[in-house]
Amino acid sequence: MVRELEGLSAADKAQLAEKLHEASDQNHQAVQAEALTINQAQNAQITQITQAIETEKEKLRANLAERERLRVELAQNALARANLPSDEQLQAERAEIDKVLAHLAAAERLHISISQMQNDFQRTNDDANAALKRYQADLNPISIDDDEWLRLLQASYGALRDFPMADWDEYETDEPSA
Repeated sequence: MVRELEGLSAADKAQLAEKLHEASDQNHQAVQAEALTINQAQNAQITQITQAIETEKEKLRANLAERERLRVELAQNALARANLPSDEQLQAERAEIDKVLAHLAAAERLHISISQMQNDFQRTNDDANAALKRYQADLNPISIDDDEWLRLLQASYGALRDFPMADWDEYETDEPSA
């Protein structure tokens, strides 16, 4: 090929150099275009991988947060269980509550009994007052109002005032007269 080049004229050599240069430029542009395509494809893959990694990181963060929440909840539950009263304490408290309820029931029954006795007493008192009024009405069939009663007292006082003093002595002694 070197011998063939030697036999070429300068114009042919220039034309050949120009064709080589054009072919080299085209080849260079084709390589650059292919490199750019490969680079863009790799960049797209890197972006997808980066996004997938970020998504996985978010999932891991959420998983860790959930694990922490569960750990705290378990600790709180354990603490709550530790603070619960024992079965013996609960039974003792229930026994105390039952005693209080029994006392309250007894007090309620006593209150009802007292209320019934008060009602019975009131009825008996009302009946006795009615009987007393009937009895007084039977003994004193004439009813005297306050004004009439005052007039009778004044008349009695006047009669006593006019009674001779000498006669008072015999009424004042409790000793039998001789």
